[in-house]
Amino acid sequence: MPISLIANRAATVSRQSLESATNEVKRAISKISSGNRVFEAQEDAASLAIGTGLRLDSAVLKSASINAQTGISLMQVADGAVGEIQNILDRMEGLVTQAMSGQLGAEERQFIDVEYQNMTSEIDRIVNTTEFNGVHVLGGTNEVLLNTVGTNVDSDNGFVGYSFDSAVDPTTSFRLSYVASTKTLTMIDLNTTEAQTIAVDQPDPGFLTEYTFAKLGVTVTLNDQFDVATDMPYTGATEEISVIAGATPTSSSYEFQLGTGTDTYDRITVNIDLVNTLELGLAGTNTLTVADATTAKTAIHSAVDKLSGVRAQLGANINRMQVAANNIAVSLENNELARSALLDTDVATEITNLTTQQMIVEASTSMLAQANAQPQSLLKLLQG
Repeated sequence: MPISLIANRAATVSRQSLESATNEVKRAISKISSGNRVFEAQEDAASLAIGTGLRLDSAVLKSASINAQTGISLMQVADGAVGEIQNILDRMEGLVTQAMSGQLGAEERQFIDVEYQNMTSEIDRIVNTTEFNGVHVLGGTNEVLLNTVGTNVDSDNGFVGYSFDSAVDPTTSFRLSYVASTKTLTMIDLNTTEAQTIAVDQPDPGFLTEYTFAKLGVTVTLNDQFDVATDMPYTGATEEISVIAGATPTSSSYEFQLGTGTDTYDRITVNIDLVNTLELGLAGTNTLTVADATTAKTAIHSAVDKLSGVRAQLGANINRMQVAANNIAVSLENNELARSALLDTDVATEITNLTTQQMIVEASTSMLAQANAQPQSLLKLLQG
């Protein structure tokens, strides 16, 4: 082949080889450093599209797994509460059996009935206050609202707000009185006669002050219309407030999103029957007479059967949810494997390729230098 000053084929080939190898080195470094085999669409558009969809599915499945575990926890809370109600019915069964015996008089049966009624109240309290993340899992309600307000404890006198804890009996009334000499406000629960006294100060103009009667579960908000210099003795209903339940308890229903779509089979619906004393048939029962105790015993047996059915349904739903959670875990694992196969870098292969291309870069650089030196021999001939 003749030596030419215009064309240097060896240098051109070496340069092209150097450029190609340099690009391959850059791509290998990008794949290894990012961990992604397809770090841009031009690498493999189809795999990138499929892998992106799989990544989205993985995110959805992770959330669904959390939903399933949360649903199991919610139903376990409900099952635990229903179990405690069953324990209460065991005690009530013992009380009515005792009251049915002929050696007891009316007074003794009345003593028994005191505990019996407390047990029925506890059933409703459990239903009304059993929560999971603020949700009433047994369909009860613990929202207690203000019902009536006496004329001396309304907003005109500085009493601008009342709030109540979930444990407050929604049928109770409270009595308030104030002593200016000691600057103390006293509240009494008229159902239980429990009282609490707290010190108060004159609120600053334009500001509100909250005072919490923690023992009674009531918080009172005062504004600057409240007069700390004037006594407020109890004179009747004008110093009373009453409360009421915020809603009627109903059976509860929960829908858990466990799939990746919006179809009905992507969700599981769980229903929990209401188990308060009214629904259990225990409302109005007592142990004051042998006949009453006998009626109560029949009602308790029926209530036990209903609670057993509720617990069986809860157990079945917990098992179903656990199976769903296991299936989600398997789907997530397989989904991640598929996504990894499409998008993740084969590090060993890319390191081998990087090493090879780096050697080619070095060789091409050396050959390009030699190819560029060839025309120098022609110049020497011209000089001679």
